[in-house]
Amino acid sequence: MNRHEPPVQGQPYAVRFEGCYRDDTRIIYLTDGVFQCWLQGDPQLRGGGLGGV
Repeated sequence: MNRHEPPVQGQPYAVRFEGCYRDDTRIIYLTDGVFQCWLQGDPQLRGGGLGGV
């Protein structure tokens, strides 16, 4: 996972080759493909919770 500091305004996001969020980000808008990739890399998603999924 690539993490970059997001701008002050705007929403955190993750798409195929780009992401803009911080470690303390609580909600990230991401594509289905990115989500599946994260699950393959860490099936337990220990880096964060899945509230609302």
